[in-house]
Amino acid sequence: MALPDPGSDLHCIIWHTEGTAISGLFSWMHRLKQTLPAAHVRLELASMEIQPFRFTQVADIDAFYDHRIRTGLELVAFLKKNRSAIHLINHAFDYVTLAQKLSPPLLAQSRLVGICHTDQDYYYQNLQQVDAHLRGIIAVSPLCALKLGRQLPHRAGTIPILPDWDMPIPPPRIHSPSPQAPLRLLFNGRLLHLQKRVLDIPPLLELLARRGVPAELTVAGDGPDLPKLQSALHAQTSIPVRFTGALPPWEMNALLESHDLFLQLSEFEGASVSLMEAMLHGLAPVVTAIDSGTELLIDEVNALLAPVGHLEAIADRIESLHHQRPRIARLAQAAYETAATHLRELNYPQRFASYMAQFTT
Repeated sequence: MALPDPGSDLHCIIWHTEGTAISGLFSWMHRLKQTLPAAHVRLELASMEIQPFRFTQVADIDAFYDHRIRTGLELVAFLKKNRSAIHLINHAFDYVTLAQKLSPPLLAQSRLVGICHTDQDYYYQNLQQVDAHLRGIIAVSPLCALKLGRQLPHRAGTIPILPDWDMPIPPPRIHSPSPQAPLRLLFNGRLLHLQKRVLDIPPLLELLARRGVPAELTVAGDGPDLPKLQSALHAQTSIPVRFTGALPPWEMNALLESHDLFLQLSEFEGASVSLMEAMLHGLAPVVTAIDSGTELLIDEVNALLAPVGHLEAIADRIESLHHQRPRIARLAQAAYETAATHLRELNYPQRFASYMAQFTT
């Protein structure tokens, strides 16, 4: 597909329902605003606010978003004003349903594109429900594309795989912790046991403590299971834990660079933004072997993998790194090279623009 005519930028609007709450999508949108103009895409962001925000906001809404939709009338006016734009709806499925009730002809004229961000029934079911209103669908992983093609046979073969990985490639910063230093673990993500399995963290730390593994953990993020997590961690005192709260993406680099291992315990993902960020900043990944989002990882080469919920196995992998510290640098170097090579080949802004250009007519 051809790129947009350089003399006429492609107008694209991304809908989002969580304001400036920390998530991989927020990081992705933040970076797209910076990179897509070079691919001749004029990107705008729409904050869909008819329903109240559920999570802590980390930035000024008006400074980050170009549109704020707080009533049904505002939604109709927004669609009328931006009829020629391409609308990437993220997980704002309810707003498509609302637009159908308020003005079916207007919705039919709107150029909507869906995106499956996670290997989760929530996305598959909602994309099925709004499929008739979509010009196209993007998947962030091969598994997401495969499942969508099975559930929507008429879409099979038309769904591009475009993970939410539009990020700069920093210079390599690889180091090996000294034998005496505690392993510096980082968990960065939504504090939600459903999907992220954050309540596996306390028993995992207890296992490490019993095995005599010197470690310290930083938890970056916010979410509904934060109180439960803090309460459970309060009971164990052997391994220090620090909570940073929700940090915007522009404050993450220093935190990433001050850790050794990236811990991801998820039960399912799409294409984890936080994992890719960690790989680019010299952390060795210790992650669960899930079906979507680990396609670039090879156990014992650029990551250590363990079954979901198998805390003994995860503790084994971390303990092995404690006793063989040079492996950390080797894993981190390989992870960095894997991520950097993939991002160069992905060339996200141009691929995004190329796919969206077909919907301008």
